[in-house]
Amino acid sequence: MEIKCPDCKNNKFVVRCGTRHNKYGSKQKYRCNKCWRWFVQNDAFWKRKYTKEFITESISCYKRGMSFQEVANHMNEYKGTKIVPATVFFWVRDFSKILKKMDG
Repeated sequence: MEIKCPDCKNNKFVVRCGTRHNKYGSKQKYRCNKCWRWFVQNDAFWKRKYTKEFITESISCYKRGMSFQEVANHMNEYKGTKIVPATVFFWVRDFSKILKKMDG
């Protein structure tokens, strides 16, 4: 996979430089040796409040036939969260587009 610098759009001088850790896990950090910018490659879960596993489990429940309300109630009861059905709707809407691209 080709990693490009978000600033100078260069891919020849990008090198791996450690990892970034937070409450959602670890991600590979990169540095562009041309413009000296540090960056982490974004994925589909960028700037999401909940973990990848939580979001994918919610989408999976919906795809198995539960309504948005049932999914929200299930996740609130078993995971101790306070999500609303609209949150599940937006996750399904956003990630369905990505899954359709992958099926291609």
